[in-house]
Amino acid sequence: MTDTASTRLPSWSIRLGALSALAIAIWGLWGFQMAFAQKDKDKPAHTSEEHVRETTNLKQAFGGVQIDVFFEMGELETQKPGLAGLKFVDAVDVTGKELLRFERSGDSWLIDPDTVFAYHLHKPK
Repeated sequence: MTDTASTRLPSWSIRLGALSALAIAIWGLWGFQMAFAQKDKDKPAHTSEEHVRETTNLKQAFGGVQIDVFFEMGELETQKPGLAGLKFVDAVDVTGKELLRFERSGDSWLIDPDTVFAYHLHKPK
């Protein structure tokens, strides 16, 4: 039996179906992403009490010890931190994003905790 034009689907209809499926998938992913963006936008800003409580918890966790900050797995594997010998100072709100402030030898860094892969806390001497 041979295929004739009347028994098989035209190639343009297959391509149109594939393009439609791709468009629906992209539209769905975009909608999913927008839902999460809206969820973050709807979150209320931290109250001053929440900020104090979270900063106190961070100070307890980092305990005044020296800290090395690793920003990627490769740094951790080679034991070469992106920033070494830091002291945690506090958390700072910058345009709605809470950043961690560290200091060393008079220099200060504001670090987005979402960019940190690992923290190494040195034992106090």
